[in-house]
Amino acid sequence: MYKRSRPAKIISLVIVVVSSFLAVALQHWKITEYFDLVLYDLQMPLWGQPVPEDIIIIAIDEKSIAELGRWPWSRHIHAQLIERLSEAKTGMIVFDVLFSEPTTAGEGSIDEALVQNIADNQKVILPVAGIISPQKGIQELLPIDALFQASHSIGHTDLELDTDSKFRRVFLYAGLNEARWPNLAVAALLANNELDRLPGQRLERTVRNHNAWVRDHYVMLPFIGGPGHFKTLSYSDVLDKNFALDELQDKVIFIGATGRGLSAAYPTPLRLHQVMSGVEIQANIYEALRTHNTISEMPLKVLLMISFIVTFLSSLLISFGNWEKNPFYLMGLIFGVILLGEITLLITNIYIPVISIVVACIMTSFSISWLYLKNLQNVAESDALTGLYNRYFFDINLRLFWNLGKQYQRPFSMLIIDIDYFKLYNDDYGHVQGDQALIAVAKALQLQTNMQGYKSCRIGGEEFSCLMNNCSAMRAKQHAEQLREKIESLKLEHKTSLSSSVVTISIGLATVIPTDESDSDILFKAADSALYQAKEQGRNKVIAIDLDDPDMNKANIDGSK
Repeated sequence: MYKRSRPAKIISLVIVVVSSFLAVALQHWKITEYFDLVLYDLQMPLWGQPVPEDIIIIAIDEKSIAELGRWPWSRHIHAQLIERLSEAKTGMIVFDVLFSEPTTAGEGSIDEALVQNIADNQKVILPVAGIISPQKGIQELLPIDALFQASHSIGHTDLELDTDSKFRRVFLYAGLNEARWPNLAVAALLANNELDRLPGQRLERTVRNHNAWVRDHYVMLPFIGGPGHFKTLSYSDVLDKNFALDELQDKVIFIGATGRGLSAAYPTPLRLHQVMSGVEIQANIYEALRTHNTISEMPLKVLLMISFIVTFLSSLLISFGNWEKNPFYLMGLIFGVILLGEITLLITNIYIPVISIVVACIMTSFSISWLYLKNLQNVAESDALTGLYNRYFFDINLRLFWNLGKQYQRPFSMLIIDIDYFKLYNDDYGHVQGDQALIAVAKALQLQTNMQGYKSCRIGGEEFSCLMNNCSAMRAKQHAEQLREKIESLKLEHKTSLSSSVVTISIGLATVIPTDESDSDILFKAADSALYQAKEQGRNKVIAIDLDDPDMNKANIDGSK
């Protein structure tokens, strides 16, 4: 396993912290909400339940429209239905049909019949809706006053879609400027004394502005079944005198439109994005609340804290584990985090979005892998003793710089540097001291060349090289002289040297503008030849060869410096 350096460990820890805050940011601004909802939708089939025997939907469907006439029907028809349900001795009747305007004067007696039948029944719950008026803004659409007084209670029908246009959440209370109306299904449960506690996340702040629709106690709804799951009877069938009313006795009745074009259709997270009518959704809400099967969301602050902690621990495992096994760690963590969210949801009915944590862990894994691969690359290209680039790096970049010079017709210069009489130095001072001398020379070379953007390499025992792309012969020679003087100024004692009392270097320099007719070997051989001349002429010298300037080469061969 690759041994991490201290800087690499510090950078890894920084990546872990940054990833943790990334998870918090993604969670706070709901950036990954779409993918969280997709994951949530995949488990909806697990929440399915058998059909409850005591819930019946009386549907205003195509069959009823065909038999009873075009919608909206006379309220005389609704009065007949309530009368039939009273005869059947049903349980609560949830009427998901708005009666917000009185009938015309000529039909006033029909309103009175409906009012009377609802009052006699004493179990009818009517809806209130919020509408937006261009003149008055948001308004509550209540039943006419007579029906309001005759009904057992009122419930709101506020159903809103999520950002991906699917219905998942319901507000159990809502109203104009104050969340005072229970949801239709909640009103039915309260009337039956079947709701011992009210779940849902509370409103975190009070709405102070007027004319606002206020919501409270919201929960996520796990559908116990898709469209048609509940026992459904056609409205016209129930009105038929031949219908056996015993079938309705003690049943909770939901009345509403299911026919196409008669009511709003709400896309659901069920398989194939099935759409569902409002009355069927109300029946789902009723059953989910009655069986304590709703899903709650965590308060935002708690959710952000959990996201940070889980991401931090997961990223820490990725960071300080065996980085070569990061893909396995990552896959295991993704599976584990998703499984944690699923188990929490199924056991506690608490929804925790986890995709932000998964995204942050993926970022950690890629960042850590990149960091360690970069470190491995540095190790592969670096000389262990001196820290300079090694021969492997030298060979690759020699060809690279050669091709760049050939492409742009720029001069390419190379220095080959040898420490004078280094074997004698090792024999006299020992190999440990010899290594220290190599390190000191290397640091001086690196300091001088890094300022110019050149590449210094150790290519042999006491032999170094400097690759200088886009560098003329004159500029290269100036640089070489500065290097020679720098090493001499270190004043590293060298008693056995035959050219000086301190450690010195000899430098061979070659420059050429690369062409298609030559290759990089010619430059290396020329620099090596120049180094040989420097040694022949007494060492501690710089000999330069410009392959494009024969006169300069002749001067160097004659012994000029």
